[in-house]
Amino acid sequence: MHASCSGIKTSDEKSLDDCPLVATWKQAGTDSIVVLDVGLIKDTMQIRLSQLVDDLEIIKLETRDTALVKSGYMAVSDRYMLLGSYLMPCKLFDKNGTFLRQIGGLGQGPGEYTNIYDAQIDEKNGRIYLMPWQSDRLLVFDMEGNALEPVMLGIRCPKAKFRVDPDKGT
Repeated sequence: MHASCSGIKTSDEKSLDDCPLVATWKQAGTDSIVVLDVGLIKDTMQIRLSQLVDDLEIIKLETRDTALVKSGYMAVSDRYMLLGSYLMPCKLFDKNGTFLRQIGGLGQGPGEYTNIYDAQIDEKNGRIYLMPWQSDRLLVFDMEGNALEPVMLGIRCPKAKFRVDPDKGT
């Protein structure tokens, strides 16, 4: 048991409500973005993981040679995980960690890339979207890994982010 009259909370007693507001949502066209003011960050604070998430699941990935991945990006849906990194093809796993297949490949031809900057799995429509670094097209694959017609962007986009809304078809 711990008692104090100082009114100062220990790091174990602090919650997210005790943290200073350092970022806000701003409207950017039709989208919302988070704007962080790093000048407002004054201190380090320990926050328990339970204050951020309700549930944590650690999934061991299959380890056969064709399933190996390096640290990089990840896209997650209800039933799938897509992992990849620079100069490595994307790998699709199910939620049990079983390797299903490679998505696309390395190169400059149709359905090929060298580095993916953003990705999304659209289970509703059975699609996987990959946004390569410095590309003028959003790559589209079916869940079997077959390349479909890409979405042409009109300009080359460095560090492009995207969002597919399967319910609105946009």
